Amino acid sequence: MRRINRNNDALFSERTTSSDFEVPKYPKTKDEKDFVRNNVALNFLFSHTNEQDLSKITDAFEKSEFNKDDVIIEENENGDYFYLVEFGFVQSTIKGIQVRIATATEC
Repeated sequence: MRRINRNNDALFSERTTSSDFEVPKYPKTKDEKDFVRNNVALNFLFSHTNEQDLSKITDAFEKSEFNKDDVIIEENENGDYFYLVEFGFVQSTIKGIQVRIATATEC
């Protein structure tokens, strides 16, 4: 079982064992792989990740495209994905108040 904290409530969800889990692989061009790998490697969450695991993480990224004013992550919802911004910018808000605008080179 995996414990998830949300709004100070403890929720529990089933978790597959490592033997049940298969890392997804999404097709990418070499440039896309390089972009994902280089940016993931810069993130502190992955700073101690070995090359083999970094390659699996890179393969597991799936490209998504968003339009202006699309909501990518809703406040107080579970964040199930890790995003990299390749082009454009992302506006972050808390309770409807803009707190940050990040460009692709900052994300």
